[in-house]
Amino acid sequence: MIWIAPSEKDDATATLEKRLWDAADQFRANSGLKSQEYSAPVLGLIFLRFAAQRARLEKSAAIKLHTLLTLRGNFPTVVILTTGKVHDVNILDDLSYEAGSFYIVDRGYLEGRKEVALAMKRLKGWTSAYTLNPGLPAGFFRALARSAGVHVYSDRDDTFYVSRSCLCLNADGAGERTLHFPKAVDLYDPFTGLCLAQRATKSVHPLRDKETIILRYAER
Repeated sequence: MIWIAPSEKDDATATLEKRLWDAADQFRANSGLKSQEYSAPVLGLIFLRFAAQRARLEKSAAIKLHTLLTLRGNFPTVVILTTGKVHDVNILDDLSYEAGSFYIVDRGYLEGRKEVALAMKRLKGWTSAYTLNPGLPAGFFRALARSAGVHVYSDRDDTFYVSRSCLCLNADGAGERTLHFPKAVDLYDPFTGLCLAQRATKSVHPLRDKETIILRYAER
């Protein structure tokens, strides 16, 4: 958890911050509640306390609370409080990104500009995603799929097709490929019928560049 707050915090503010996060930890560990069930009141308390403090210091009524939420819940991993003049795009420079990770944001911007080029909005029962960019990387769509609860078979940028009984992968570059299955499956050579693996949840294949593999599978 990363907390970024005004540098002018006094002892009372620090004590309040500690009490709030201790309470949040108790909610997370001992209450049995889901993160989305307790994140709103915790964030509300934090926002009210620090918004009031920052407003007095800045002599401004405009306050923004920028948060980075976990993928599987609404609990924040980053909280940044700024004045209302700070644009959302400027906060991206203050985030620390984990290597090999993709982050889905509710808004994206063209480099050097403030026009929204990517936006996401949660609606009742579904999430709307909109973009001006037709060339988003495959890794973005994998992250988007995971956030929607879709199973992702491979983390590589290959050409990949899957049906209810068969899958096909064409390797974009040489190297080992690991396929992950949502359930245990039996794998077969589709041409000979030979059983290649039983009750497999993953399958590893060393491939040459542009090599294609086709597998038939059956759930157990």
